[in-house]
Amino acid sequence: MQRDLQDALGDAAKPAQKRSDSRPLASVQAVLAPRLVALYGVGAVLMAEVQVGQQAYLYVRGQPFPAGYVGDAGVYQLRGMNGACVQLERGEDRHSLCLRMLLGGGQP
Repeated sequence: MQRDLQDALGDAAKPAQKRSDSRPLASVQAVLAPRLVALYGVGAVLMAEVQVGQQAYLYVRGQPFPAGYVGDAGVYQLRGMNGACVQLERGEDRHSLCLRMLLGGGQP
């Protein structure tokens, strides 16, 4: 029993990156990548709902920041929107999210 206890304590003291239960960085980045949830409206009146992690944002065509986040450098800014795609940018991080991705298709 002592040996089992020492083994268990030894495993708990190992750094997180050496443990088998640590998650790869890529999976964390995938969860935090923006995801198009819905597009609403027609013509010039378009809105896009985008989820980043557990936070939802509503972008309105012609407005760079999502509703309620004017001037917040920590959120993605809207760089373009048409009937099928939304282009977002935060510093060097750029994403193009399209309806076909929402419906299970690949990258645009």
